[in-house]
This record gives sequence, structure tokens and C-alpha cells, in this order.
Amino acid sequence: MTGAGSAGDAPDAFDACPLAIVGSDTDGCVSYWNASAETLFGMPAGRAVGARLADLFVLTNRDPTGRFPEREWARMSDGALLPVESVRWVAHGAGPTTIWLLLQDARHRAAYEHERDRTVARLWRQARSDPLTGLANRYEFEERLAEAISVESGTLVALAVIDLDGFKPINDTHGHAVGDEVLVGVSERLRSMTRSTDTVARLGGDEFAVLTRLRGGRSLERFTERMSRALSGEVATAAGRIAVQVSVGAALAEPGAAPIDLVRRADKAMYLSKITKGPGAQSRPPRRRGVSTGELTTVT
Repeated sequence: MTGAGSAGDAPDAFDACPLAIVGSDTDGCVSYWNASAETLFGMPAGRAVGARLADLFVLTNRDPTGRFPEREWARMSDGALLPVESVRWVAHGAGPTTIWLLLQDARHRAAYEHERDRTVARLWRQARSDPLTGLANRYEFEERLAEAISVESGTLVALAVIDLDGFKPINDTHGHAVGDEVLVGVSERLRSMTRSTDTVARLGGDEFAVLTRLRGGRSLERFTERMSRALSGEVATAAGRIAVQVSVGAALAEPGAAPIDLVRRADKAMYLSKITKGPGAQSRPPRRRGVSTGELTTVT
């Protein structure tokens, strides 16, 4: 990005945005400072990035003149006051948490309102979606899982965890770009076989999850088997068609159980499915897994 310091998860469009966009880490150190921030504060990115945000400016509603009590102000390190409007956003992406500030000169409100709304919407999507596949990310998935378990309905909350078998050799043989194509292809198949009310997420690496509602245990078994058949097969890539196999494990939520219990049980079922296929299917070691007597479904 020309003329701006950049956080690792900042979209390229941020540098050209007419809003001043400032990113900082959880310790308050500036990690991103776009061209509009340079203009608004009269400070180059090279000086701002790496500095403590509180040493550059502090937002306050206290107007020492008493003439504009409703305004928000950026108090600069030299004591100067700049009238601003701001939006604060915390992005829990796959990388480090970034605290974003969107600021505009309050004297030019009308000119920037539309761009502010577009930028906030972009940040919302970025914070809750996987950048490669566009699926929900782990943060969004965990929120939806907690919400689903807390809502009473006439159906059962079901979670399926999907892991690609032998994905590491695909990356090692063909490169990560082709591996990414495989992940995108699997994500597209997941979208095509699920409902709009389901949550489809990429949890990280080659692991996916589907959160849905079913009528009972037999429905879970049929759903898991259908998912395994639909996801296994060839995926078209720049290196040709690559065979993909998956291991699927699923579980039904138990009354009063915590969301993490459902995740551990579904993950355990997936791993039990994977180990029956032999070492070639095991692309990762088992994680911490809870022990439960609840219903599990595996597909081998």
C-alpha cells in the first residue's frame, strides 16, 4: 500500500478510503494508519505506526470552550483539539486482534456518511468471514453455536466437523496455491448442500464445520452420510483434477451442555472416523476431546 502503514488484515481499499482509518493492537500500539489519517492528523504513517495511540491523540467529549458539548474531539499530543466523528470496531480474525478506529472531520459529515457505512460493513464482513473461502470464520461460528444452543425449538442442534484426508501431501506436491483451490472447491460444495439457515464455517486449515437443526438421530446419520458422499470426489485445480476424501463426525447437542462439549464430541467422532482409514488420512494429531455418552455419528 502506497503511503500507509498496514496491519496484516487491512483490506487494500482502506488506503484509498476518504475516512481516516487507524488500527491498533490490544496493547494500544498503532499497526495501521491510512493516507486519510495522514491528512486528517498531519502525521505520516512512518511516524504513527509503532507508536502508542494514546501518545498521538485521545478521543474526548469534553469541550473546554463549552460551545459544542455534543461534539467528539481528538485531543492531539500538543493539546490541539480536532472535531471528529468516530466508529470503533474490534476485529477478531484469524490473526492478531485489531482495534479499528474510523474517523472523519465533523465539519464534513455529509460527504463521508455513505463511505463510513460502507467501510463499517466491510469491517463487519472481514471480522466474521474466512478471507479465502468466504465462509464464516471461527469467531462467527462460535457465536452462532452459542446462540443456537440457547434457543428452544422443536428441533435438535447438530454439529458436523469435516476434515480433509491427506491434505498436507496436496500442499507439499502441488503448492499452497493449489491447496487453496481445493479448500475453495470443498467450501463451494458445502454451500451447495446446506440450507440458508445453516452455518457453514472454516475453522482453520483444512477443517470445516456445519451447524444445523435436525429432527433426530436418524436424520443426523443421513445428513452425515450425504455430506461425506457430496464432499468426496475430484476438485478441478490449476494442477488438474485432484481427488479429495473427507472424514466427517457429527453429534447432537445435549440438554444443558456447553457449546464446547458439542464441539469436542463432534471432533472426537470425526477423528474416530479418520483413524479407521489408516495413517494416510491423519493430517493432524487429535486435539483435546471430551468424553460423553451422548450420540455420535461417524462416517468411514
